This record gives sequence, structure tokens and C-alpha cells, in this order.
Amino acid sequence: MLKTTKLSQNHKTKSFPIPSPNASLKSSKTTKTKIVPRQTNPIAIPRRSMTTMESSSVIIPVIQLPNIDLDKSHQDGLEDKNSLFNRAAEGNFEIADEVYSAEEMAEFNQQLADEHKGSIMTGFYRQRLEKSNHWNTFYKNNKNNFFKDRHYFHREIPNLIEKYKEHEDYIKLHIKFQRSDLFKVLTQHKTDSEVAHEVAHGVAHGVAHEAVSEATPTDSTDIPTTTVTASSNDNTTIVPTETIPALPNAITIPSEHLGLFHSLFTPSEQLLLQRPYSPLTLAEVGCGVGNTLFPLYEDLPLLSIQGCDISAKAIEIIKESPQYSPKTFNVSVCDISKQLLPFEDNSSEIVTLIFTLSALSPEQFNHTLTECHRILKPGGIFYMRDYAIYDLTMLRFKKGQKLSNESNLFVRGDGTKTFFFDRQNLTNWLTQAGFDVDGDNNVKYIKKTVENRKLELAMERRWIFASATKKIDSKPITPCQCKDHIDRDGVGE
Repeated sequence: MLKTTKLSQNHKTKSFPIPSPNASLKSSKTTKTKIVPRQTNPIAIPRRSMTTMESSSVIIPVIQLPNIDLDKSHQDGLEDKNSLFNRAAEGNFEIADEVYSAEEMAEFNQQLADEHKGSIMTGFYRQRLEKSNHWNTFYKNNKNNFFKDRHYFHREIPNLIEKYKEHEDYIKLHIKFQRSDLFKVLTQHKTDSEVAHEVAHGVAHGVAHEAVSEATPTDSTDIPTTTVTASSNDNTTIVPTETIPALPNAITIPSEHLGLFHSLFTPSEQLLLQRPYSPLTLAEVGCGVGNTLFPLYEDLPLLSIQGCDISAKAIEIIKESPQYSPKTFNVSVCDISKQLLPFEDNSSEIVTLIFTLSALSPEQFNHTLTECHRILKPGGIFYMRDYAIYDLTMLRFKKGQKLSNESNLFVRGDGTKTFFFDRQNLTNWLTQAGFDVDGDNNVKYIKKTVENRKLELAMERRWIFASATKKIDSKPITPCQCKDHIDRDGVGE
């Protein structure tokens, strides 16, 4: 006897058979369960990771691993205690809003007016001065012996250490990934034990593993494989055979391997691994002979460094240095006062001007700063350091060395120029070029008393530093918006 149940009144009445508890078990059909052997994956997936597995795959970029030892500690140079403001607090120098007191500045102004009255360089001689590249002559005479290496700038540039540590963590994660068994399986690499077994038995491709595992991802390079064969006298002979492609630019982790992937990396590490690779690039405009570039790379070896300078001799000296490598340093000749910088738009995380802008005339500042803004990535860091007004060097210039009544531009005995900045004018130039200079600590003076104990002299030095950023929604400012039109070849109309 079968019982029936009815649907609600809103629906048509229909009977559904429901087995009675007293119904005979023999009347029900029995189904045989087919036992299917369990399929095993190439890699055992931990049971605890199965709950976190997703059905979709994950794509990981394959990056070129650096040829440096990241286990070597660089932390001594990366500590926040070595920052510019912390070192100033230790008493080595002072960071200030005013370069001197109002009374002292009035006294210096009178001294400069008396010294240079009626001795300003005329336009004719100034034009001759502008046409000559005195920096080529300077570096031919002094080579790399004039300026000291600046081992402190990586601590001065705001947020550079933070950006570097983030980039280093990204690289270390990819090193861990590319050395894992998961990566070897996904790229069809063999483990070390498999290689040893195949070499011992003369199996083809036994030696190929090492070459492929050390390969760097490229688009077109093929890596030759080798075959190990046994000759009649049991000596091993390596015979070149076919070629296999290099590592791909990206690897897809299918769903069946996601469990192992999740067990190797935390959720935050997984997201970081999937991020497209972008080099941490620093561009120094006016790099000279590398007194800043080489120390920066020594302290921060994962930086991708590019630089340019007006002096062909300076670039030649850089390329002759034992520290130089074209894979690490991209340097070229460029007249930054009127040519476009030889770098792509939005290509650098950090752009620096270290004692460079002062070597130009004020009418050239806008072009150079606008170009620095162009190559800086949105959200990137711009940093400069230069000579400040009333520095001891400025007060030592003699009659005939001042180039203008309206500006603090002077000429040295070797023909090179030097401009001395004040906070307000520098802030205005940076703003006009498109930089965001908001903040109390973005443009400051550095005041330091340098003692010459042998001569029993105390010399008052004054420098200025400025840090700025490029807004995320910043609109491009073309060089044509400078005071003078600049064309692609750097020839003004």
C-alpha cells in the first residue's frame, strides 16, 4: 500500500509516491557501487589545503632572477635611523626653514652688492660662455677624482627605502617560487634526483636540466639541449641535439595544483606573486661620472638605474669604470637644458637632480624640471639637492663672476656656472613644472659648519633639498610650455 501527499491549494493536486516504512525491502532495486581507483596527481596535495582550492587557475609572471646574493644583508644601510632628519638630530647638521637670520641676510646682501657693483658680465661674454661645453673640459681635467662618492643619498630620498624593501620582497617571493617543486613540474623541469639518475644511466636530456633551470625568460631565445650517451670506453660524451624553448613569460597554475600553491604561499604572498613585474627604476638627470649612481647600486643592488649627462667625457668615464655593466646602468649623453631626456614617459619610480640644476641658467630650469616630471611615474618620487643662497661659495665669488643682477647666477674660473637657490623660488619652479610639493618638510635648507682644524677655520655651508611627487591624475606638461620652444632635436627656434 502506497501513501500519497498533496501539494498546496495554489497548485494542481498531484500525487507523489512515498515509500512506506513497512514496505518490503525486497521490492526496492539495489544498485551496485562501482569502485574507481583513486587517481594521484604528479605532486601530492596536502589535505589541509583542499578547502582553500579554487576551481579557477592562477597566472604567475616568470621574471628574470637577479644575479646577486639577496641573502647578503643590506639592512645597515636601510634603517630608518639613518634618514636625513634623524642624522640632523644627532647634531651633524641642521635642517631649517631659514638659511640665516634676517639681520645676517641683510648684511650679506650689502656685501654682495658692494662686491659686484658695476662688474656684471655683459651679454656678449655671456653668450660665448653659453656656447661652450665647459663640463667636457672639466671632466677631461679632473676625471672622477673631483667629487666624492655620495654614499648617503639612498637614506635621504623619501620613501626610497620603503619602495626598495617592497621590491626586494617581491623578488624573493619569485625566487622561492622558481625554486619550488611546483615550478619544476609546471615547466617540465626535473628534480635534482631525477637528473642524477638519468646522467648515471645515460638518458637523453640529463644535462639539459641545469641549462634550462638557470635560463631567463625571453621572447625568442632558444636553449640548446644535450644528449648524454655512453661510448665504448664508458666515457660520457655530450652531444648537442634539438633545441627547446626558454621559460615562458608567465605560467598558469591549473586547479589541480592550487592546493600546493596555497600551502607554499600565504594569501598576501599569492596576490603579490600575481602582480605584473615592474622594475624599480631610478633616473639621475645630470649623473656626472657616477658619484651618486655607483654608491646607490652598491647599497641597493636591485635598482634599475638610468642616467644622462651633458658631458660625453663623463659618460665615457662611467662606461670605463669596473663597476659599470650595461645590464644594470643605462647611461647616455643629453643636453638637459634644451633636449628631451632619453627616457620614456612615466618610466621611473625615482628621479633625482643632485647638484645639477644649479649648473644651468634660470631660463632653462622650467624645461629641465618639466622633463623630469614627464619621465616620473604617477605617485613617484622626485628628489634634488643643490646649493642654497648665501652658501660660503657664493660669498667668495669676486668681481666679474656674477652673470646677472636679477638672479644668483655666477661663473666659476673653469667656465662652469653655479646658481644658488632659495626656498620660495625653488618651490615655484617645481610647482610650475607640475610637481606636488605640499608638505612642511618638502623644501628645506641644510646648514652645516665645516671646520678646518689645520687652518683653524669654521666654514658655513648652506645647501637646499627638495622632495616632490607626481600626482596620480597628473596631466602631461610638454616642453613646448617652457619659456622657449624646444623641438625634438633640442634646437630652439
